[in-house]
Amino acid sequence: MNDLKARKKLAGGGGGTVVLMIGLYLIILAFFILLNAISESSETNYEKASNSLKTAFGFTSGELEENEEQINITVEEFYAGIAMKVSGVVSSYFPAEEYDVSVRAGRLKISVATNEFFDGREITVNPMVYSFMFDLVRIINNVSEGAELRTEVNVEVDKTFDNPGLDTKNLKRASLRSSDITNIIRKEKANLESLSASANLGERDIVNIYINVEIKDYQKAINSYKDFIQGK
Repeated sequence: MNDLKARKKLAGGGGGTVVLMIGLYLIILAFFILLNAISESSETNYEKASNSLKTAFGFTSGELEENEEQINITVEEFYAGIAMKVSGVVSSYFPAEEYDVSVRAGRLKISVATNEFFDGREITVNPMVYSFMFDLVRIINNVSEGAELRTEVNVEVDKTFDNPGLDTKNLKRASLRSSDITNIIRKEKANLESLSASANLGERDIVNIYINVEIKDYQKAINSYKDFIQGK
């Protein structure tokens, strides 16, 4: 009789052990499920953050780190980027053989044949030039952050050498034409430290626009490069 009670007691104790083991298993399983849920939540948050960055800036967080490394450009590359942007605008308005864009030591030079700016002997620009000047001023204003820009408009007229009276008339017309271009730039509210007009007798009829760029805050200038020049 006593042996039977002992066996029943032992059987009951074994059942408790099984229940305990199942309980521990369920706790461990729940722990891993919880970890997995946390992990999925973190991935979801990362995706949401990445999508927010992509919506706001056009790239993901991984790409952001890469682009932050890429904007460590030289001053020469900064100037070259501006020249490239200006060339793109100029080429959309004038034939390739009628213009030239160059940059050296922070001085950008745009040269366009006078007959592309003015019709005949007119002293005011033709309508197309207004659109060109609007786009040019947009570039000036976008890259002026962190830099000071000074612009000079020069109209050069072909010298006759044997007709001083005609040279004088042509030079006067060139002066009026130069002033007309600067007035347009001024009306478009270009962010410039200075703006001047000039005219001279030379070897050809051409309009020269000089833009001197002096960097004052390198980081702001580079941000302008990233956001505008690179089209970000």
